[in-house]
Amino acid sequence: MNWSELFARAERVKNEVLAEAWRQERPLLLQPTTRSGSLLLLAVGFLWPFEVLLDEKNLLRDADAFRLDEALIPEDWLPDTALIEADPHAPEPWTRLEEWQLTLCTSGSTGEPKRIQKTGAGLLAEVRDLVGIYQWHDQDVILSLVSPLHIYGLLHSFILPWFCRATVEFVGFQDGPVDPLTLSSSRYAGVIAVPATWSFVKDLLDTKSLGTLVMSGAPFGDKRRRELQWLSRQPTRAWEILGSTETGGIGARSLLGADDFFQCLPSVRILEENGQQWVESPYVKPAPRWPLADRLELLGAGRFLHQGRSDRIFKYAGQRYALGEVEKGLNLTFHQAETFAQFHVDDNVAQGGWLEAWVESADQPVDAARRQRYQEATRAPFPHVLHFLPQFPRDTQGKLQIMRKVCSDSPL
Repeated sequence: MNWSELFARAERVKNEVLAEAWRQERPLLLQPTTRSGSLLLLAVGFLWPFEVLLDEKNLLRDADAFRLDEALIPEDWLPDTALIEADPHAPEPWTRLEEWQLTLCTSGSTGEPKRIQKTGAGLLAEVRDLVGIYQWHDQDVILSLVSPLHIYGLLHSFILPWFCRATVEFVGFQDGPVDPLTLSSSRYAGVIAVPATWSFVKDLLDTKSLGTLVMSGAPFGDKRRRELQWLSRQPTRAWEILGSTETGGIGARSLLGADDFFQCLPSVRILEENGQQWVESPYVKPAPRWPLADRLELLGAGRFLHQGRSDRIFKYAGQRYALGEVEKGLNLTFHQAETFAQFHVDDNVAQGGWLEAWVESADQPVDAARRQRYQEATRAPFPHVLHFLPQFPRDTQGKLQIMRKVCSDSPL
């Protein structure tokens, strides 16, 4: 199935399955259950003239919207594979994107999903910048290890290949491990991945030729970065993209180089006013700019260091600290292991609360030597409660799903 065939099927779904919803001008809620089905539903969404809601985790309940999933579509209309072939005659994306009304549903693990509105014009502006960075064309094959129903996957593994008229192949891990040898191509111009798929990417590098590796969705981390740089077979280029659903992409950095700084994407500027940082870019249309939830250390010439989320500051014994400081100190203390920290505010504790942290490692002794190493790395307090997990639970985008249960009794 190529791009033209995909949109022809989508047109048929819109006209024959959604005729009544179309007459009623109802929003369209897309809640697919398979990766191949999500491609057709997404194509239908691009044809829908009213609001479209993308809900990857199938958590949203909206009585005003028409819910579309694969069960409503005749089986022989559904794609039989999660692969869209190159097509020089594919419908032009900009004619469908300029007026697109899109809402992305995110999180939802603790309740109703958060709804974030995006515009087609903003998405198109970002894709045009990404085309200039990656330089993909209609002879290329892109491999996506992520869903096309969140902002990163939507941009990189659906709109961008469509814009380039390239082939895109999707890999899903819902049914267990995937053998890279079963994939369709011997060379991929691009691989769209998240840190949670890193072990598969390493297997992929053993068997396939990779052009550009793109990582986003969660911090790639120093440990993975060193592993990538030590591999005997590497991609030609490797990028880590920093951004959010609200802002779109903010900056990119090479994972194969020695520098830690990110470079702003071509149309992005970072502004600072009265202690608040803002991203200014056409990606956030119709707003002229958007407040950043991350804290950046600005280096000039569009370069910056990522210091973590600005809301990850806690006050302990009258002093302010960043949870990122705690995590970095633990990372150095426990042999570069991945770490996560949380501060629990507790008025019954004289210092104002207590610190809890997790280390992705087998149990290790917390002796005086390790505490000393930690204190040499940071001035932040050592965690009062420390957990060791062999492997952190992560969602499909690589984001941590550690359950933060706050005990009624302080551990201090």
